[in-house]
This record gives sequence, structure tokens and C-alpha cells, in this order.
Amino acid sequence: MIINFFLDNRSGGPHIYSKYLQKHLKKYKFKNITCGQSNESKIQISNLRAISKFLFPIEILMNIAEIILMKEKLKQSDIFFSYTIYNIAPIISGAILNKKIYWFILENPTLAACCIFKILNFFFKINTVLISKEIAKKIKLKKFQIYIPKVDSNFWNRKTKIKKKTKRIILTCVGNINKIKNYSQLIDFIKLDRRYFILNIVGKSLLTQRKYNLEIIKKAKKINKLGKSKIILHGSKKKEHIKKILLNTDAFVLPSISEGLSIALMEAMSTRCFCIVSRSSNISNIIRNKKNGLIFDTNYLSFKKCLDKFAKYNKQKNTIGEQARATILGINSKFTINF
Repeated sequence: MIINFFLDNRSGGPHIYSKYLQKHLKKYKFKNITCGQSNESKIQISNLRAISKFLFPIEILMNIAEIILMKEKLKQSDIFFSYTIYNIAPIISGAILNKKIYWFILENPTLAACCIFKILNFFFKINTVLISKEIAKKIKLKKFQIYIPKVDSNFWNRKTKIKKKTKRIILTCVGNINKIKNYSQLIDFIKLDRRYFILNIVGKSLLTQRKYNLEIIKKAKKINKLGKSKIILHGSKKKEHIKKILLNTDAFVLPSISEGLSIALMEAMSTRCFCIVSRSSNISNIIRNKKNGLIFDTNYLSFKKCLDKFAKYNKQKNTIGEQARATILGINSKFTINF
């Protein structure tokens, strides 16, 4: 049995990665353990970060103790999966309980996170699974596996051609609302630009990001009141609804200041949607500028230049959309991971 340990209780990126993995590793039974109350699991451990981020070190110590005390419940398990570089408690407790540990690093790590990883990797026998070779270079790791989720390219297939340009530009972002996704700055860019935009933001607000969510709501209300552009906050939606939005959008936008491997981006590319992504999102290994999408720096002038290029494209939009889908089909064919 494999135990999935999630750093939080929201149904976000790591949970989605885990669902893809479970489809691939059908011979294993899985059990989920989350921090805080969740529909994703029957077993929960402490989530002090929901109160304050400064309590995170105490949370780690508490969760190590809680996992070790679960020894009887975890008796049938052979393997611990720990998702994200900050999910330290399962690594230490797994080593104490003599479990086989797999550490899934799904994000671009900070300098502090790199230091934490190096220390734990030195003391414990950890199998590391990354989403890109760039992360391996950053943490100076030689032995690792690469894991890229296999997106359902048949479901996300667009059967009609991308529509011709109109006076308004419909943009879509998909992902939970948090500072890393950088939606606030994207709204500022739209406010500065003279063009008329409809911006769809699909994703739920997080308990740990209440202030940021309120900031997004306030900015959206101001722009909507002016009538210059329109911001639509859809909240969390099922993939069928997301597909409908993507099929009626001009461009998918990923303005993140940091990113791992965005499944939402891969799904958008599978629909042949034109994709515009920030350079700092760290997905340059998937989007190649002017080949299968456009890349901008996180400042207004760079974003405006991107939109100017996009507005001038006509036939190129379909060509770039086809290249985006071809990229994902190529990634899907290389899908592999061994346990």
C-alpha cells in the first residue's frame, strides 16, 4: 500500500498529480493523509499554517509525532509519497518507520527549500521524483526520476478551428487563487491597457489566502464598474465546464511568479488554445516563445508587447495552437515512472 501525504487539505496541484499517478500505478492500493479536514482523506494531521505561517516549524514536529503514533494504522503500507518540497514530516517519520520514501518535488524550489532538501537527502535514503531537469540542476541532484502527468488529450481535443480575432480579447486563467499565481498583477496590466478584455479566472479561493482573494475581488469590481473590461471570477469548476470556457477563449494566460508543471496549462495546450505565459513561471521547457505560445516578463510593457504580437497574428494562431497540442502529445508518449 502507498500512503499519499499532502501538505494541505485543498484539492489543488499535488492532489491532481496523485490522481494521475494512481491511474498509472493500478496494482497498488492508496490511502491519503492530509493536513487539516479534507474530503480527500479520512485521516488528517495538524495544519497550524492555517492559523499562522510562523507555526509551520511546530506543525512539522507535531506531524512527525502524529505519523509515528499511527504505526498500527500504517502497518500495511510499504511506501510513503510526500508531495512538494516543504512536506518534510513524512520524510523524517518515514525514515524512522523504515518505509520506502518517494519525495515528489512539484515546484520551482527557493534557496531555503534547496538547503532543506540537501540536508534531508544527506541523512535519509530518499527516492526523488521531479517534474523537470531544471529542478535537478537547481538542487544539484544527479539521481532522480522525472514524472509528467499524462493529460487526457482526447477529452481536451478542440474539434473546431480557433475563432478569428474580434475587438474584445477573451483571456482565461485556471488555478486556485493565491499570490504565486499572480492574478492581481495581471488585472493591473489589463487596467493599464486600452483594449477591452474579458478575463476568466477559474479557481477557488484558499483559506490561507483570504486577504489576497479580497484584493482580487475588489480589483475585479472596480474594473467591472468602469465598464472598460470585464473580470469574471468563476470559482472552482469541473473539467467539463473548464473545457467550455477554454473553447471560447482567445488565449490561456499563466502569469505565475513561480510554477512547477501546470496541469491546467497542459490541458489548455491540448485544446490547441493559444498560451501566453510568464518567464518566471519556470515552464520554458514546455512553451517555446513564438513556436507554441508566447512568453512575457512580469511587467506591463512586456505583457503589452505580447498582446500586440498576439493581435497581429491571424493564421499563425492556428499554427501555434497545433504546435501546442503536438507538444503535449509528445510529452504524453514519453510518460514513464518506475517504483
